[in-house]
Amino acid sequence: MRREGTGLFGDGILEYDAIIPPLVASLSFNGLHFPILERTGKCIVFYAPSEEDFYRGIHSLRSILGQEGSVDYGKMSFTARPGSSTVCLERFLAAGTALRDVLEKAYARCSGAPGQDNSVRIKSSDVAALPLNVSALEVFVRFFESFLDGDRAAGKFGDWAFHMRDKGHLVDGAALKGDLEKSGLVSAWKTFAAAAVLEGLCGEEDMPLYDPSYLPKAKRTIKSLTSSGSTKSFALRTFPLMALRNARDRQGRGSGCFARRRARSLARARFNGLLRAGLWKNAADTSLFRGYVDWNAIYELAEQQAVVGPVSDGIATLAPGYGPAESDQIRFASDVMAVEKRNRKVDEFIPKVMKFLTDNGLRPVLLKGQGLAREWPVPSHRSPGDVDLLLSKEDYASAKDLLSPRASHVGDEAEGILHQDYKFGKIELEIHGSLSTWLNSKVDGVLSGMQDAILSDGGTVTVSIGGYDCPVPAYDYNAAYTFIHLCKHYFFEGLGLRQLCDWALYLAGHKDDTDFSKAVDIVRRAGLEGPWKVLGKMVVDYLGLDPSLMPLYDEGESSRASKAWKYVLKRGNFGVNDHREARTEEKKIARKLHTFMIYFPYFTRQACIFPREALSFFGYFVNKGLKGF
Repeated sequence: MRREGTGLFGDGILEYDAIIPPLVASLSFNGLHFPILERTGKCIVFYAPSEEDFYRGIHSLRSILGQEGSVDYGKMSFTARPGSSTVCLERFLAAGTALRDVLEKAYARCSGAPGQDNSVRIKSSDVAALPLNVSALEVFVRFFESFLDGDRAAGKFGDWAFHMRDKGHLVDGAALKGDLEKSGLVSAWKTFAAAAVLEGLCGEEDMPLYDPSYLPKAKRTIKSLTSSGSTKSFALRTFPLMALRNARDRQGRGSGCFARRRARSLARARFNGLLRAGLWKNAADTSLFRGYVDWNAIYELAEQQAVVGPVSDGIATLAPGYGPAESDQIRFASDVMAVEKRNRKVDEFIPKVMKFLTDNGLRPVLLKGQGLAREWPVPSHRSPGDVDLLLSKEDYASAKDLLSPRASHVGDEAEGILHQDYKFGKIELEIHGSLSTWLNSKVDGVLSGMQDAILSDGGTVTVSIGGYDCPVPAYDYNAAYTFIHLCKHYFFEGLGLRQLCDWALYLAGHKDDTDFSKAVDIVRRAGLEGPWKVLGKMVVDYLGLDPSLMPLYDEGESSRASKAWKYVLKRGNFGVNDHREARTEEKKIARKLHTFMIYFPYFTRQACIFPREALSFFGYFVNKGLKGF
């Protein structure tokens, strides 16, 4: 069973060692002193004693090695591959939570303690390793976890045995026994210690707590290690409590799952802080950005929610030294430039189409989009969508006749509602002869009356786009319609933070023009007072709107607002994170059944937040779908 080599930290592993001393020196220069956890032929593994050290270490290693590497937030592990070598940084000394806690406490007790200094000789340099007792225990735990997982782990068993042969006589046996007792590993240690001595891998004097009474058990263990099958069943019979505890940790109930949740929560908090800073022109809270920052996670959230522009503006408010690396800055900047370019094209298109329709005797009203962008601190940083125009039913038919011959693409008219979409090059235009939402008949009835009011005299105000005064709904109508429309997205397609920003900024921007009492009345008549209060609380808590600017603000809606916020982040703008798409190629009944299966889970989730509204909207949705046959 003896294998070739001189142990875990043997001098026979020199081919890839040239990078280690300068790497350790560079880390030390940055105030980071990471002990070596493992060294093999092509890999060097360092240990980060704390979470803060782990994130600082990632930042330093990326800088030193000149590459991004990869991070596993579940295992709290960083890996980079300079040349043909591999450099790793591990936060935890064991995979299982129970064993991990014991090792962490042992490290805290032994680090810097007399007689515990440990080092590895590499290229004429002494590089710090784990304290002696911790090193002996850690190497054993690493092997034992592999054994419990069903891996024969003969190689790791040899690593531990050779390590004890070299360092075992220096280990504090009494302290080791205490650590083993805390972790329930005394029996396992004595069993494998007897096996190592029996196989001649080390002597009795090298193995603390060696007990000859364990030799019979050791013989059976050696047989299991050298067999061709899995060791899992043997481990369950021999070490049942440890095997069951290890299985529990492997099922995701350990702190690996907690670490993933914490990393996601931290990324969301940082993203939210930057978004608020960009929306209200405030300085971002730099305390959120100490240590390692996962800018990739922040970028992905900004992209999913269509708010890369204001998040980039928030980044610009960070104090020097807290911002992203150059590569991340370039990624944000290139996206913002693309948004600005598209905004210029859309702003050039809108005056042309509005003037064309007006010159032909029609009265188009601009909805949403670029009209709301004027309320943003930097209008060109709002991610533009399509252009929506509202017309009377008579003007809608005339507009179709005028636009269809000139469009580069004419889409199918939506079933049951007056809605036609076009493409003019890369710009999408939608004309509406109705404000129907498909939420329910009550909402659509209120919107029908509001549409008549908007299209009548005094129902609009103007905003300047590209030097052209475009009619948009009057303040109360615009606020009410913006909210009702985002409710449609919330319950159906997926609501993005961009639309919530539209609503919040519009309320803040026109606080001196109206008290929005008429908007509140419209929302109440539509039966949407509950969603207004919940989403209003969410906008105040998470987007930073002043509570005094939110009509119907209700402090008691914190719980439902928190659930709604998580739902919005999960689905993304227009449901960008959904992995099921509507089908168009199948027969009508199969297509409608598939659509039902897409939306049903979303309505069931919303029933926990808006039970009355979700039931009403889903019933109306099913009824309208059945009428289509």
